[in-house]
Amino acid sequence: FNTGLSVDCEGKMFKYSEYMEELIKTGWIDTWREFHGSKQEYTWYSNTGNGFRIDYAFISSPILSKLQDIHYSHKERLNGYSDHSLLSIRLDISMNT
Repeated sequence: FNTGLSVDCEGKMFKYSEYMEELIKTGWIDTWREFHGSKQEYTWYSNTGNGFRIDYAFISSPILSKLQDIHYSHKERLNGYSDHSLLSIRLDISMNT
């Protein structure tokens, strides 16, 4: 969506963040926030140096119990491979759980 939630930014928020809020209101779960609570971590920085978390993974509530880990790797952004940090999510998709 190339936008984010107002809680995840330094400075003025991007346009259309209200649509991200609508996703949550309709039951989609922000996996990173669910796993890390109120922790602040930014995945993209503006040309003025303000940080924003604009890389998200949303899941539905039946899958939430499968969430094992979610984290950002910043080395790709810091090394110039991308202007965004890498989002990694791990789900347990075994049939036994």
